[in-house]
Amino acid sequence: MRHTAFVIAACLIWASAAVSAAAAPRYEAVVIPGTPKANAGFLRIEIATGKVWQSWGAGTQFVAVTDSAALPAGEYHLYPSSTANIDGSITWTLNRMDVATGRSWVATGGGNAPLVWNEIVNPK
Repeated sequence: MRHTAFVIAACLIWASAAVSAAAAPRYEAVVIPGTPKANAGFLRIEIATGKVWQSWGAGTQFVAVTDSAALPAGEYHLYPSSTANIDGSITWTLNRMDVATGRSWVATGGGNAPLVWNEIVNPK
């Protein structure tokens, strides 16, 4: 009887831990490399919601990247690209895509302007 109670208790604890881990938010991050004239950027995304936060240079806090409307639940990822220019500056782009639907966005702004997501129109 004690053995059965122990096994049941252990299974309940394990199941509870598994549910808690599955419910916890998951994140990914990408880096926009820096140059002598431009700070590096660190951007993280919450995979299930598509919400993105940014931190530049030696920043110690994240700032949200604005969405014009709430996104549906999905599986979102970030895709950066960058080119270091001869003058020491950097040209970069950042895209977000829901890999389940193909819905995609490009971030605009930067410099002294806030980053804002703009949806890319799907092909017809």
